[in-house]
Amino acid sequence: MTCALLSMMLLGGFTVAAAQALTVTKVEPPSWWSNHSLNPVRLLVRGTNLSGAQVRATRPQTVVSDVRVNARGTYLFANLRISPSALPGDYPLSVESSLGRATVPFHLNSPLNARANFQGITNDDVIYLIMTDRFSDGDPTNDLPSTGGGATFSGTWTLAKAEPPVVAAGRGGRGAGGGGIAGPYAETIFAQAPAAVTIAQTGDTVSVEIGGKMASYTIDGKTKSTPAGDVNALKTRAHWDGATLHLHFKQGMNWGRDMLSVTGSTLTIVRDLESGGQSTTRTMTYSRAS
Repeated sequence: MTCALLSMMLLGGFTVAAAQALTVTKVEPPSWWSNHSLNPVRLLVRGTNLSGAQVRATRPQTVVSDVRVNARGTYLFANLRISPSALPGDYPLSVESSLGRATVPFHLNSPLNARANFQGITNDDVIYLIMTDRFSDGDPTNDLPSTGGGATFSGTWTLAKAEPPVVAAGRGGRGAGGGGIAGPYAETIFAQAPAAVTIAQTGDTVSVEIGGKMASYTIDGKTKSTPAGDVNALKTRAHWDGATLHLHFKQGMNWGRDMLSVTGSTLTIVRDLESGGQSTTRTMTYSRAS
């Protein structure tokens, strides 16, 4: 019984000592290339009981610095500077503490052939804009209703409120209320906040009259020019976004977009205007006059 007890004590002591011994299980990267432009190399050494350990190079062609160990002693970082004159071969490191010593294997490889390994970017490395908006209506079942959910805007509407309010154009402001707008439609179709708007909507066609000038739209997302073929034509385009009708209009350097929504006898128009680097955005509320 005495022998058995002694054996158990010796075995237990050996197990505790082994559990407390310093060990190295892995190093990343395990190798590098001689005369590489990235120097020093940052090594990650994994193991056990690394707290308080010192790391040293075993060959003069390598120098260790900036050693850091985590609180649990399970990994350490170290910089390894490699001499430009170092030849390919093994350059092991030694990790030592009061709990023992372990070897960190590290190998220096021959330099890579630049012509065989570094060809640069070619057409095989490029993927051009793989985006969902490039697909042509892949699932028609989830399309927005073409009729805008039954929203209708026909009638004459008078301005009740504009936010922000329109202020008189300063020097160079041009047009009705500024915004850089100029040209034959500056005071009408491109007005900052028209006092009255008359809309006629029939099926997929919409016409908007402002100040005696007319803009005609077809709700199909296609651009329409009036008069056709004229470089100074008024270009229009319309489409639905749910129950909101988007009207895009352009003439010369002037660009505009109206987003129309209606609730009962109230029409809301969010108007974006842009010209010559100037832009405005205004929310206008209209009441039905007829």
